[in-house]
Amino acid sequence: MTRLLGYVDPLDPSFVAAVITITFNPLYWNVVARWEHKTRKLSRAFGSPYLACYSLSVTILLLNFLRSHCFTQAMLSQPRMESLDTPAAYSLGVALLGLGVVLVLSSFFALGFTGTFLGDYFGILKEARVTVFPFNILDNPMYWGSTANYLGWAIMPPTAHLSLTCQGPGDGPSRCLSSPACRTPADRVAVSPMPGDRWQRWWPGCEGQARQPHGPAPDGAGGPHLHSGPPIRRALHR
Repeated sequence: MTRLLGYVDPLDPSFVAAVITITFNPLYWNVVARWEHKTRKLSRAFGSPYLACYSLSVTILLLNFLRSHCFTQAMLSQPRMESLDTPAAYSLGVALLGLGVVLVLSSFFALGFTGTFLGDYFGILKEARVTVFPFNILDNPMYWGSTANYLGWAIMPPTAHLSLTCQGPGDGPSRCLSSPACRTPADRVAVSPMPGDRWQRWWPGCEGQARQPHGPAPDGAGGPHLHSGPPIRRALHR
């Protein structure tokens, strides 16, 4: 347990934000849905139980986007176990993500929009109990799917979270799909959030990239002015 706690910084703001959003989100929609079931105040305020349910669903989706963002930032800022920087761990993370997506999407299609977003608390009921896949194998497939998604996301390396794609040696510069610094005309850079760049030992196609410190760009070069922060790997144009 002591060793595991060494990989968690509970005072890190990103970690605290992730814990708050993970705890608050289900508490919020359960409290609001139960309050609506007892009082019908949302339905009366919106003039329709469907509009009230749709409005609640919008807030739930926005909170889920915020939770995913906070979770990702926490994964990028926290220490990482060496044993997770392997192709096997990456494959496990991808498999869990795939399983989670299947469970969540199939649950959504089986329940429908209002069934997914607590429509029964608004008096919007199904004609019969849902028994098709995945409800014929699990009691709470959407919760299990969401858990698998976040577990897989946590196992995958932080560089995958940044959507970095690398070409093999000799195929040209690496391409970064998300960082604004990668859109300069002078060069393309791929930013690694992890000190030591451990992921390059196994990340496919990146073994030929050059490691260089990146200081202020010369005048007119068009490169990013990065004076500090995590190490940066630049792919040189051949």
